[in-house]
Amino acid sequence: MVHRSCSPYYSVRKLIALSCVLALVLGMNPSLAKAWKPQTIPQLKRNIGHLYHALLAQLRGPARAQLMRDEARWATYRQREYRGSPNVLNSYAARLQRLQELERQRPMGPWPFVGGYAIIEHKKFRYGEARDAAHYPQFDSHEADTISTNHFFAKSAAQRVRSLNFEAAGLFNTPPPHGEFYPPGYAYDQSFDLYRPGPYLLDIVLFRSRYTGGAQAMRSGASYLIDLHTDGIVPLAKVFAANVHWHRRLRAVVHADFAKQWPKSMWNTVESGPMYIFEAHMLDVGYTASVGAVDVTVPYSQIKSLLRADGPLGQALRQARRDPGKP
Repeated sequence: MVHRSCSPYYSVRKLIALSCVLALVLGMNPSLAKAWKPQTIPQLKRNIGHLYHALLAQLRGPARAQLMRDEARWATYRQREYRGSPNVLNSYAARLQRLQELERQRPMGPWPFVGGYAIIEHKKFRYGEARDAAHYPQFDSHEADTISTNHFFAKSAAQRVRSLNFEAAGLFNTPPPHGEFYPPGYAYDQSFDLYRPGPYLLDIVLFRSRYTGGAQAMRSGASYLIDLHTDGIVPLAKVFAANVHWHRRLRAVVHADFAKQWPKSMWNTVESGPMYIFEAHMLDVGYTASVGAVDVTVPYSQIKSLLRADGPLGQALRQARRDPGKP
């Protein structure tokens, strides 16, 4: 996994998954498990400030202005979403990861003018409340026609927030039956990550968590490969070859790698997937599990026969092979 969003949910997702692995791998050695500690908020603040100003010094024009706007939006969202909450650590950790990846990807090609936006609401009803923190991406660049893509992500986030609030209002404005009680509240969280499989390709991944009562939230995700030349969402039919039964062959590769990385019992916790995330040098196949996130990474070199040669990803990989010295 690479580029992280300003929203904290991805950090939570990875921490949950990593905690499961540590519990399985280090369970017999408590001293090793205790040695793994996340950074403190003061440490994260220092690292964020240093990297942010280093990036500003390297950027010029619209790219510099876009980074400044994105930093200001993140600070505003953090204050609204985490005022007085100890979970603010997640927001700082996710922001540091985002800046680190921006710094790493800066030489790859055109700056990905994608800013972090959010719908943050806290609605109180007569017998309960609903909390929404729906972060979504928006292309800030005017170099391409990004209106349709921006509208898609903004509309999707707004629709999900409205749906949850409508459901919460229908429940929490009605007194519970005698002897019963309502859950403490409804909540919707959405975050996004960015991946850069090629100079003119961007993979936007949405992570969603919806809590409407019970022991745990319902989690889901979606991956969208964007062609920066056309501002179009690339369907899988333009990524994988049509005549090679890629679904079946890729599933066999993923299951074999899964068996090497995870205990057999982990597969029983998988609830949904696969979700295909296109990174710089590998395909990340993600699953949502009851214990967190489960990921299997497959190098493109291992599945090159499954990729469509004339598709945007196939062309980007072929260009990278011709110019191995370029980032």
